[in-house]
Parts: sequence; C-alpha cells; structure tokens
Amino acid sequence: MALYIKYGETVLMADSASWNKETGDVLADGNVHIETGQQIWVGEHIRYNMNTRIMQSQQFRAGMPPIFAAGPSLEGNSTNNTYDARHAFITSDDISDPAFRIRASHIRIVPGKYVELGMQ
Repeated sequence: MALYIKYGETVLMADSASWNKETGDVLADGNVHIETGQQIWVGEHIRYNMNTRIMQSQQFRAGMPPIFAAGPSLEGNSTNNTYDARHAFITSDDISDPAFRIRASHIRIVPGKYVELGMQ
C-alpha cells in the first residue's frame, strides 16, 4: 500500500516516507512520485522539502510535456526554480525506455520555460 501526502498543490506518493511537518522535509523511498502542477518527478529515493520545493534524488525520471529527463541524480532549487542533473538525458518520449535520447553532462531544467544542455 502506497503512502500519500498532499500539501498545497504538491502530491507525494511512495512506498514509505518520513515527513517533518515543522520543517517540511520528506524522505521518501520506493516508487516515489511527486506531482506539482503539471510537473512529475519519479525516483526510488527522493529527499524533498514541501515548503521550499528543494529536491535531491538518485536515479530520477521527470517531465512536463513535451520534455522528459532521466539520470543518476537531480537537485532542485526553489529560489530560482531550477533543477540540475548530471550525466543525464532528455527526450520527448514519456516512457522508461525512450526511442531517442539526447545525453549531456549537465542539464538545467527551468519548468515551463526552457531546458539547457551542457558538455563539460
């Protein structure tokens, strides 16, 4: 049975989670899904703050049509509403094994605005 947390417009579902209501910190494990508006973040282990929307994830998939991304790690910053991934890829396919991928050593996602890819 999945755990379900709703806070404002954010919904978090996971196999297990601990939530500190005072700080907003959530540590979620197993089939983690976070939905905020049209944005969806998926991973096995995600640390997320419901108040600040700062996120840290290992092995993530995320997306907001028409762009989806996946990779080994993701960090989010609510101050400038950006998400940074290292050694990840983007695609327009919303499936776990997309037909095509564009890989980059650094990806910056600014939801609803743009995606930046960089090579280092």
